[in-house]
Amino acid sequence: MTNTKKHGIIVGLTGNISAGKSSVLEIFSRNGCDIISADDVAHDILAKNEMVRNRVMKYFGTLDRSQLAEIVFSAPKKRQLLETILHPEITKLLEETMEDSPEDHILVIEIPLLYETGWDNRVDYVVFVSCPADIRKKRFYDARRASIGDFECRNTAQLSEANKARLASFVIDNSKNFDAAENQVKEILKQIRSRSI
Repeated sequence: MTNTKKHGIIVGLTGNISAGKSSVLEIFSRNGCDIISADDVAHDILAKNEMVRNRVMKYFGTLDRSQLAEIVFSAPKKRQLLETILHPEITKLLEETMEDSPEDHILVIEIPLLYETGWDNRVDYVVFVSCPADIRKKRFYDARRASIGDFECRNTAQLSEANKARLASFVIDNSKNFDAAENQVKEILKQIRSRSI
């Protein structure tokens, strides 16, 4: 990441659907990192940005996130249209957060489509949350009571786990329990902090 202004270490956190990214993000927070979620930023934009709200209503007829997800994950062109509306605003707010990050801090940004949107080139490290598809599928269904077809639509919209794991700076196996994930987070932070000394 090339930027002449000094700021904190920026870590991009990603993983495929229902891998447990949000849980891992909270573990980073528990271990002294600043955190922000691109999904939460998108939610705030849809709630507060009148220009975005008007455009989304015009093209999709709803502002409900679950309804929008159903629409766009079954139609790639509609997904691209929604991304065209939302991503510039999300990027702007994330960049402001990065710029404001104190030099001695670690900022972890959860971005589900990190590789798909080129954010891997804008962070110092990428942490990929890995989890086998069968476990992710069960988590997805249990959390949403959605169909397996919904899972497949969303899963195939993302790069494969193997590709993301190969490209990442660090990989967290999130197929086990909380303690196992936290131990991996602590080891990653230890390595990141040692490299910044």
